[in-house]
Amino acid sequence: MAGQSVVARHFPFFVGRAPDCDLSLLEDGLWDKHLEFALDEDRLLVRTVGPGELEVNDRKVSQAFLRLGDSIRLGSLRLECWSSPMEQHSLKWMEYALWLGTGLLILFQLLILLGLASLS
Repeated sequence: MAGQSVVARHFPFFVGRAPDCDLSLLEDGLWDKHLEFALDEDRLLVRTVGPGELEVNDRKVSQAFLRLGDSIRLGSLRLECWSSPMEQHSLKWMEYALWLGTGLLILFQLLILLGLASLS
């Protein structure tokens, strides 16, 4: 699965060798249920389910809060933490509306000035 992306669509999200894990991998050094990804107050937490440790950014820990780009190593496996791709919607129509509104406002102000100039 090198280079492939997996999206966690729910939490807790389990990684291990067991077929009932959300991400089931047959890699050396993995337990049946090795890792759990969970949300804790809008932060992503990774922790080992059984005994032992994992490495987050080359530091051995039993649990850690993750940031974008963090590297997780367990056994012979390395995972990277990234956010899902987001779609950027075009805002061209808003820009056009803003320029049109600005032009109409300037035109209205010029008409007022012309009206005032014709009164005097």
